[in-house]
Amino acid sequence: MAELTCNKESKEMTLHWYAIYTKHNSEQALQKCISDYSQINGLNYETYLPLREEVKQWRDRTRIKKVPLFRNYIFVRHDDNAFHQIVKMKGVCDYVRFGPQPSKISTEQMEMIQKVVKHQSDIYSPPSKFVKGTKVEITKGALAGYQGVLLEDQSNNNLAVEIKSLKLFFNIKVPKDALQEQ
Repeated sequence: MAELTCNKESKEMTLHWYAIYTKHNSEQALQKCISDYSQINGLNYETYLPLREEVKQWRDRTRIKKVPLFRNYIFVRHDDNAFHQIVKMKGVCDYVRFGPQPSKISTEQMEMIQKVVKHQSDIYSPPSKFVKGTKVEITKGALAGYQGVLLEDQSNNNLAVEIKSLKLFFNIKVPKDALQEQ
């Protein structure tokens, strides 16, 4: 009878980032559920839920609330064995897929999202030499080297950054001296 051996390296699975499409307003509960599951079972899964502040105005009060940057999405980093367990959790609709397999998100794109959320500033002066639709590159600051398309809304110009593996965009405010046309 042949003897089967397992070395430590073959047991360790590579961790990849994935996006999960969630049920309405389930992002934070799902993040906690995945984190708790990972901790209880001694797994090293990571979750990331980028939040932004949103001002809610009522007649009698104003409240600042943290809401997901991407509604109905949460990012999770795990090995190939986690799919079946995570998809059964309350609040999960499914993994984001382009084809039959869940779409992997590169570490570089996840780092970009984290930098944008961390360094987003409300101070903004719109670039005057750029027009809507211009492809630009950020040349200064924590996001230097990232590329996007200049968008225009009612009050100012914003830079839209694409997360290619998800086919999603989000807007950030960037000072005009930090942009360069491509």
